[in-house]
Amino acid sequence: MVARQARTQQRACALELVNGHPMSQETTPSERRYIFVAQVTMPASHHAIFEELYENEHVPNLMKVPGVKSCSRFKMEWAICEMAEYLTIYEVDHPDVPKSEAWREAANKGGWGEKVRPFYTLRQHGMYSSTGPTVLSESTRPTTT
Repeated sequence: MVARQARTQQRACALELVNGHPMSQETTPSERRYIFVAQVTMPASHHAIFEELYENEHVPNLMKVPGVKSCSRFKMEWAICEMAEYLTIYEVDHPDVPKSEAWREAANKGGWGEKVRPFYTLRQHGMYSSTGPTVLSESTRPTTT
């Protein structure tokens, strides 16, 4: 019994530090990060206009919304099950940013609403909050001298 407790305690101690940062099960509200995820699929015939308007109108408009910190765009390489073809991740200050009037106005500017949105065959949106610290791989950790 004592040996089992010692192993359990060793595992707990080993998990306390990840990449030199204390690891906790939950973050406090001030430490929490939020990402808004937009996933869409559309016919291949609309990919060119989607890419053009997303890059030149949609993202620049949304980046002007107060509380939007960053935007990262991805296109599916492969999947084990059916998933959306395009993924965009917006890092935001607060989970209500995409519900704001400023977001709605920015999202509806330009040709997006008439040239892209009607052709979605799949559209999913969701808000996520961080559940722990960011963990970096060995190759991405800053070096200390």
